[in-house]
Amino acid sequence: KNMKERKKWVEKNKKILQFVFLMAVALVYPVFKSSSQFLLTYAVAGIISLLYFLPFSNLRSIPFLKSFIVGLVWVLICAVAPLEPDHINPQLIAFSISQLFFITALCVLFNIRDVEHDRITSTFTIPVIYGVKAARIFALALLLGYLIACYFTDPALNYMLVSLLIFSLSCAFTLGSSAHRHPFYYLYGVDGLILVQGGLGLLFLNH
Repeated sequence: KNMKERKKWVEKNKKILQFVFLMAVALVYPVFKSSSQFLLTYAVAGIISLLYFLPFSNLRSIPFLKSFIVGLVWVLICAVAPLEPDHINPQLIAFSISQLFFITALCVLFNIRDVEHDRITSTFTIPVIYGVKAARIFALALLLGYLIACYFTDPALNYMLVSLLIFSLSCAFTLGSSAHRHPFYYLYGVDGLILVQGGLGLLFLNH
């Protein structure tokens, strides 16, 4: 049911999605022209994504890989690509790790949403193999890793308070996740956590 509703939503908003995609390409183009690292990181992220979907690589049979690949590609594009090699330091590495844990945890929640569809298509995610309860526990463990990595990114009180709030909200959505939730729970709730994190960062951490 959820898959059908999402397909209807995509069809209904196809023009908007196409516009957003074109805008994203337009925004990315100048960076391609100015940063070789950006291009290289994008290429690595693209290769990783292709290897997951291509039949001969058989990566889909590895249970933990689907969520991890999405998290890794997201971090490569959004956190690593914009950096110049001489700007990389232990704090930025810790930040990238925190985001890898965070995004991977959210992806596990989407795996819970899609558990029935993934079971039909033989996509071996954590909830398909180990069950929804185990997937929730795994997501909570990832979120704990996120919070620890946040401390190594910046132990300052304001940064940790924001991180703790994101951690708490994410845990709440994790505990409430199931395959029977309304699509908006994931579309606006779980996905919205990424925007909330960015928004709180801009409001309270912009020195």
